[in-house]
Amino acid sequence: MNQRIACSSTAIGERMINMETRIVAPQALILGILLASIAAAEDTVQTEPAVDKQTATRVDNLKLLPGFAAEKIYAVPRKQQGSWVGICRGPDGSLYASDQGEAGIYQIFPPTLGDSSAVTEVKKIDVPVSGAQGLCFHQGTLYANVNGKGSGVWAITDSDGDGQLDAANHILPLRGAGEHGPHAIFPTPDQKKLIVMGGNYTRPAPLKGSRLPTNWKEDLLLPRQWDTHGHAKGLLAPGGWIAQMNPDGSEFEMLSMGYRNPYDSAFSPEGELFAYDADMEWDMGAPWYRPTRICHATSGSEFGWRAGTGKWPTYYEDSLPPVVDIGPGSPVGVVFGTGGKFPARYQKALYALDWTFGTIHAIHLQPQGASYVGKEEEFISGTPLPVTDAAIGADGAFYFATGGRGIESTLWRVFYEGDEDTARSPVGKINQANIKRRALEKFHGKTSPEAVDAAWPSLASADRFIRYAARVAIENQPVETWKERALEEKNPQRALLALMALCRQADKDVQEEVLAALLRIDFRSLSSQQKLTFLRDVSLCFIRLGPPSAEQRRQVIAALDENFPEDNDRVNIELARLLIYLDAPGVISKVLALMESSSPPEVPEWGELIARNKEYGSPIAKMLENYPPLLEIQYAFMLRNLRYGWTMPERRRYFQWFLDVAKHPGGHSFAGFLTNIRKVALENCSPSERSALADLTGQEVKAQTLAEITPPTGPGRDWTLDDAATAVDGGLSNRNFHNGKNLFYAAQCAACHRLDGSGGTIGPDLSSVSSRLSKKALLENIIHPSRVISDQYGSHLVSTADGREFLGRVTPGGKNDPAESIRLHTQDVNAEPVLILKEDIEEMIPSPISQMPKGLLNQLSEQELLDLVAFLLSRGNEKDAMFAPPQKQESGQESGKKPGTSTTGRFGTPLGKRQFELEYAGSLGPLKPGSRVRAWLPVPSDSAAQDVRILDVDLPAPHSIHKELKYGNQMLYFETVMPEEQSTKDNELKFRVRYAVERRELRSGEGHGKKKSLPALQQVFLQPNRLVPIGGEPALLADTWPQPNDLLARAHAIYEGVLDHMHYDKLPGFGRGDARWACQSGYGNCTDFHSLFISIARLRSIPAKFEIGMPLPKDRRSGAIGGYHCWASFFVEDQGWVPVDISEADKHPDLRQYYFGNLTADRVAFSVGRDLRLVPQQAGEPLNYFVYPYVEVDGIARDQDSIKTSFAFKDVQAS
Repeated sequence: MNQRIACSSTAIGERMINMETRIVAPQALILGILLASIAAAEDTVQTEPAVDKQTATRVDNLKLLPGFAAEKIYAVPRKQQGSWVGICRGPDGSLYASDQGEAGIYQIFPPTLGDSSAVTEVKKIDVPVSGAQGLCFHQGTLYANVNGKGSGVWAITDSDGDGQLDAANHILPLRGAGEHGPHAIFPTPDQKKLIVMGGNYTRPAPLKGSRLPTNWKEDLLLPRQWDTHGHAKGLLAPGGWIAQMNPDGSEFEMLSMGYRNPYDSAFSPEGELFAYDADMEWDMGAPWYRPTRICHATSGSEFGWRAGTGKWPTYYEDSLPPVVDIGPGSPVGVVFGTGGKFPARYQKALYALDWTFGTIHAIHLQPQGASYVGKEEEFISGTPLPVTDAAIGADGAFYFATGGRGIESTLWRVFYEGDEDTARSPVGKINQANIKRRALEKFHGKTSPEAVDAAWPSLASADRFIRYAARVAIENQPVETWKERALEEKNPQRALLALMALCRQADKDVQEEVLAALLRIDFRSLSSQQKLTFLRDVSLCFIRLGPPSAEQRRQVIAALDENFPEDNDRVNIELARLLIYLDAPGVISKVLALMESSSPPEVPEWGELIARNKEYGSPIAKMLENYPPLLEIQYAFMLRNLRYGWTMPERRRYFQWFLDVAKHPGGHSFAGFLTNIRKVALENCSPSERSALADLTGQEVKAQTLAEITPPTGPGRDWTLDDAATAVDGGLSNRNFHNGKNLFYAAQCAACHRLDGSGGTIGPDLSSVSSRLSKKALLENIIHPSRVISDQYGSHLVSTADGREFLGRVTPGGKNDPAESIRLHTQDVNAEPVLILKEDIEEMIPSPISQMPKGLLNQLSEQELLDLVAFLLSRGNEKDAMFAPPQKQESGQESGKKPGTSTTGRFGTPLGKRQFELEYAGSLGPLKPGSRVRAWLPVPSDSAAQDVRILDVDLPAPHSIHKELKYGNQMLYFETVMPEEQSTKDNELKFRVRYAVERRELRSGEGHGKKKSLPALQQVFLQPNRLVPIGGEPALLADTWPQPNDLLARAHAIYEGVLDHMHYDKLPGFGRGDARWACQSGYGNCTDFHSLFISIARLRSIPAKFEIGMPLPKDRRSGAIGGYHCWASFFVEDQGWVPVDISEADKHPDLRQYYFGNLTADRVAFSVGRDLRLVPQQAGEPLNYFVYPYVEVDGIARDQDSIKTSFAFKDVQAS
């Protein structure tokens, strides 16, 4: 094949003008290409005044932490200076920045902090280098890690000593470009080496050394499935990597690997390296999805990224887990706050920049053994705010740039002007576990006669990072020096790690001995993590040392089959993986049973961040509300490989599952993964089985979009950028959401782009477009699509040996295409992609013409344009302020009634609402000086029954608001250390929060939380709690109670049964909400009544939930509140959640009917559910329920009696 890749825009333009009708494309497309080419050429000759001096301007459109302020110090003229993606600080206090394209590198002299007349000065560095995503100034040289022309590391120097950088040498060429190409560069703490980073499309330079053995492999036991859209297809280990080299580019040494796309990393003041790795957002909803995350990049570390479905689980011992998962996003710059004039907490923080969602995260790291754990806090955010890189200035301020992908750039400065001390924080002490790990890491990348003896005891360490460092140290030594020791090791933990090392480094002739040594270990006696390591070892034995013999297969099945399934999901996954690989008898029925009995999916920890950050938009939020069943998908994925052993009923259960799970939302590739899993499984069926399953397998695995799409009504016009921007500037209010959504499809946007969880994948996902593009920039991208083209979505002109030419986006060939082929997608979104064999390609040239046609907006009227733009900027959120609010009836107003008309409820009870202020206060103490205090206060959430607003907060420390996603509860969290110098007597912690609340009466039939069916996450309301069993004594008590077929009548029978059995009384033993105790005693308070109701409701397949809050006295308009009150709700399809207050019904028999289906407005709800885990997670046990403050002192939960609380209210209005 004579294939060459070129990049001359002029050549492409000439080729396109000379293209004849032999191009396989519609004639209209050829005309569109010519017009676009002319327009693109015209764009390039437009000029604008140069801007090189600007003053700092205070801004208030960024969301900052208390005490911090922000300035815009430079608006980058895009035509002259490009879009800045990399910045660093120079030795003289200036900054350096690089354009992502070809506009060059610039030196910036920021204005003096606090001087309003000072200006920002910018000058271009006179060298032919640009496109650097990594910059650092080190020992008189500016280093640029270029991502584009001349890819790799350049050293920029002052050749003649005149103080000006003027010479550039290409000291380390790298094969890689684009957004997964070469990235950061910065010096090591000892200043002797430079760290260099590359994404997974970047090949490492030739190695002169490696901290981990270089025989890295994919290490997958079952066949992988590549991404359905071809991303990273064919890419193998090491994936993204971190290396180091000498300042002259020599001695390139691998340090860490197994990342997807690590854009940047930074050293802590203690000398530890932390990297920010990217997610594959298309995987969202699948068990192999990895959120963006912070990784502790220790010596020789491996983080297990493999393409497609091949990502290693974090529990694999031959890899390391992340420090903290952040969530979806696009990682860019990373910097520690070292040198910043901030409070100590923020000097020590690691700052991680997310381009997609316009957020700078502050990661607060705490030592945990030989590594760290991290807590995320939002430091800066804005809309739009496409952050790219950051640096701490010589003045102690936080500088960051916005831009990327041709977006207009701005340089910003954030500084602290609050009251806290900003003196330089001392460097933290290194703990003994870290010292131990570092000592072991000295044996990485070299042989030493002391290594094995020094490392061997640490294979049994309780610390995973120490175990890992010890194993890597041993793997670097000749196998013959430790092989026998590994085979004869008696300690199970050491044996597991030693045998793992042997699997990874030994020759295949040791396979039989390794497996025999593994089978001598008693599987049942191992901890869960040790079982996972055992199963990984057996898998590695077969992957690396050779498949099992028939006898070995029988031995392994015999050892493991009786242990499957276990009560640990992770262990079950690995048991299933291995037993499916071995084709164990009966494994299909066991795995199907696990799929059908799995608990509702747990929302991942990073979901809490999504819940409190509106920048993430509705597609991700919708997925979290209806989270896909990850365990079931994992099991289904593994079962697809089995050809034999199925019964027809099992086949039908399996294939029916695909239709059920497809109802869940997910990332770009979610439906494609399900389709391909099913396709492989169907290929493993016999012809007769495929025929019998046709009714199930003939249906498309795909979520539905709009039921009906109506074309634009017009009249259209030739929209220019200025005309559209003028219309949009003042017109984005009272827009029509549904019309905007319809136009997203009707104007063909959805053919290529996704938004709100649906659409095509040829172009970028628009779900977060408002976080990175201004209104004008969005319109420019639509009206002039060829001005800025991401390398991910660019087109190519492909010429074939037989003289044909094609223009379009190139993707890898599909599963059923020839192995060496590509698919080319033309601008005609309705056309099938063109299949081209690689051997037929004569030439493939990147195109300056966007795949997106011009003129898409010209069919729209002004009002339609405004509706479409509002829909795009809203992220598909119908509740966005840009849209006209739906007409709502006032509380207490029936259909046909005028506002204010008096009316009554279903049972003759007056309707109404109650508006009041609520004070939630308390104190704890005295506390010992130096005590570390963590406190959580429940925060009432908005709902169909109440609107809540925080009026003011008086706390002893900064706070944050969090939301746990299992039940949706909100909580206020703060932590502090009690002063050492304060006397014990005065060392008391006080807190107070005031709320404004409007509470509305709930009436039966009003659709409280109305939904047609229960969302998947809320299936938790059919599961038992610690004190609310399903079965046992509550089942015996209710055995004789009526069980009507109608669900509402069935719930009413339970309500009546509980009322007849229980009596409200606070005798000893009440108040725990123990359903068993309620059965035995027959009395209790609200918790006991409703726990019994919930237990029996769930037993009878009625979802039911526990709610708790504060009651308001009906006979007073202000004063103290004595304590909590709780109630319950049950779910009825097409009606929603129906409330019951059984203890109130017992105290007020005249309201017995009313309290089934209705609630008064004399209350406020604080939380839902039982056995609660808080955010951040508490050290103590899950909370029985959450209405009072929860406090931990030095990691120990304080007894509730030791916390003084007071609750008070004052009516604002009652109706």
